[in-house]
Amino acid sequence: MSANSVESIEDRVAELIAQPLHPELFQPAGAVTQGQVLSAFGNVTVGLHKDVINALVTKVQGIKTDVRSWGLHQVRAKIVQHFNHCSPGGSFCTIGQVADYWKDNGTVEAAGKLWYACYGAFDDEPGWDVQLERTYMEMCDYTYRETADRKKGCFARTIGQRKTDILKMINRASGKTHRGLIRMKRLAEEIDEKNKFKKRKKGTTLGGFVKLDGQVKYDPEQVVNNVKHENDEKKVRKCCIKSF
Repeated sequence: MSANSVESIEDRVAELIAQPLHPELFQPAGAVTQGQVLSAFGNVTVGLHKDVINALVTKVQGIKTDVRSWGLHQVRAKIVQHFNHCSPGGSFCTIGQVADYWKDNGTVEAAGKLWYACYGAFDDEPGWDVQLERTYMEMCDYTYRETADRKKGCFARTIGQRKTDILKMINRASGKTHRGLIRMKRLAEEIDEKNKFKKRKKGTTLGGFVKLDGQVKYDPEQVVNNVKHENDEKKVRKCCIKSF
């Protein structure tokens, strides 16, 4: 393949990516497929040379990899910040330090802090993933095309899933100690005819929010309250567990 041909392929892919992108350019889970890419770009791909199509798929996969990495960094930073907010005097700098704290502290207080950092604080910031999506797309000069059934875009969904990945990593850290499991979803035994359609209020769980030593330790309907705490003349968040 000549240098001019390579340049032509790169230019054509750049032209396609510069156009408003479909909100479902890729699926957050799994590898990017040629079928997904052709569907997302639609009629403009009709008649394209196979080398251009292959290069386009590779480019979309690269975009997905990049937003996953960027989103992971951003969500890690948010969780560390949230954890410090509910740890007066806290000086945690990395998500690894937060995971080590959970590994070494299988207590109600530690569970409350982790639940707040990974769930409750995000309740206080609705649309956080869409805001990060907007920041990323502006940084990369991407836009979405208008669609009739516009849902949350692939960038926001991919960024949002990074929180799940991080929480799994934090929970795994306690696997050889207290086997703590911070969670939001109810277990099957916590659901009955009276509560199965009940909606969760912000900052609360409908079931036990943590398992320690493999058992649910606390009653359903526990609430993690955010209260103000004075520390070094600065107001920070502190997590308190209220049992019912």
